Amino acid sequence: MDKFNKFLMQNFDSTMNTVEFKPCAIYYHSMDYVEYLAVDDFTVSRRIDKFLTLVFDRAREKVVGFQLKGFECYVNDNLKPILEMSNSDFLSLVPVLEKAVLSLGNEVVDNNVKAAYKQAYNMAQNNSEFMFVDKPKLAA
Repeated sequence: MDKFNKFLMQNFDSTMNTVEFKPCAIYYHSMDYVEYLAVDDFTVSRRIDKFLTLVFDRAREKVVGFQLKGFECYVNDNLKPILEMSNSDFLSLVPVLEKAVLSLGNEVVDNNVKAAYKQAYNMAQNNSEFMFVDKPKLAA
């Protein structure tokens, strides 16, 4: 980025303001999925099942993130009744993954899929940032 800013300054007397990347999980309400990325780089996604997608680095060697599809539906159907949660309660990503790994992981026979859930779970344990994107407006 420094080279690009230098180029911009020399040719256009301007620079780009950049924000330092921080790994975090982001919830996209309109598409109902959570995405966690540990890197700010080109990635390759591999769908594991209807709930989990792993995100790999450009060389496809290291898991650098994951996506959980149907996140709100999963929380509403599986966690709210157990934890007696209201609609305003906030839930950390780690308990959701713990529940998913236990319930979905126990149903999985394929060891590669079980390993994928474990990789996502381990990444979520290290996640301290959680943001909401396009959070719905609450009814008045």
